[in-house]
Amino acid sequence: MNKEQNSDNPHSQQLNIAGVKCRFFVQYWGVKCMYVGGVGLVEIGTGGWNLKHPDFFLELKPLSKLSDEDAISFFDIQWHETHKDKSKEFKIEYGKEWANSINSERFGLIPANILHGIDFLRSKGYAIPFMEYSVEMLLDAGWVRIS
Repeated sequence: MNKEQNSDNPHSQQLNIAGVKCRFFVQYWGVKCMYVGGVGLVEIGTGGWNLKHPDFFLELKPLSKLSDEDAISFFDIQWHETHKDKSKEFKIEYGKEWANSINSERFGLIPANILHGIDFLRSKGYAIPFMEYSVEMLLDAGWVRIS
């Protein structure tokens, strides 16, 4: 491993952090949730990025504020074939329960379309864990603020 690839090299660590931050931000492409100081909220993908800007983060919604409409859509994405006849109330209750426990198996089950569901929640501007980073870690890093 040469010096530039060495993970102990501060420059390499900085590039790695910037790369992870870019990969995290791009998960929200097309969502108006990126806050840039002096500009306000902008849609990701319609402007320049300055990862070093001191006032640059994603303003996202907590899953605890998942709307009934989004809970139904999330439920339908997960179980569109097997549970399409369930009531609206059932879909809201279980959609919210599953969304709020997104990192754990519920009842020993993982829905077949969980990745599509997670993408849907991101497209609506909800804060979702990324790789090994919890939402709390993303908040602590300053990459996310909850609205």
